[in-house]
Amino acid sequence: MQVQNMASQIEESLRSVSKLADAQTQETAEKLISAVAPAVELAQMKTMADIVATINEQVPDLELQVAVSAAGPYVTAKVREGNGTTHLPETAGSDASAAPATPPETKETENVADQARLTLRLPGDLKAHIEEEARQVGMSLNAYIVNVLQSARYRQTEHTQSRTHLSGLFY
Repeated sequence: MQVQNMASQIEESLRSVSKLADAQTQETAEKLISAVAPAVELAQMKTMADIVATINEQVPDLELQVAVSAAGPYVTAKVREGNGTTHLPETAGSDASAAPATPPETKETENVADQARLTLRLPGDLKAHIEEEARQVGMSLNAYIVNVLQSARYRQTEHTQSRTHLSGLFY
């Protein structure tokens, strides 16, 4: 399941509808698309997490997890065998375009030496809120924050190249 592609499809649909309007309405639509995009992506991730949780409850021998890479969220599957787990084997009819079992390598994640450490001070209630959001989608706090920032950078680079700054609310 490609969350980034679904969010992009929604954005493109809104853009094509806004092309029927005047320039000011199109500009307003672009601002709304930029403002709503993080919420759409988060809602899709929550939906993925809910689906995974439901399947995990109903199929005791299968363990699904939502994971995140620089390319976006994806689902991994493992078959539970006794006390351990093994990766679910590929099936002959599996779709090659389906989510990968391991995150795709990207420039951001290839070299640990390229990673930077950051200390961030947050109000306690905001940190608790972000931790809860991360927990709901089955991610660590760090992975969740990295995903939000990478998504924002992607949107800024791909969809708003004429803008000189990034603004918005992250929940």
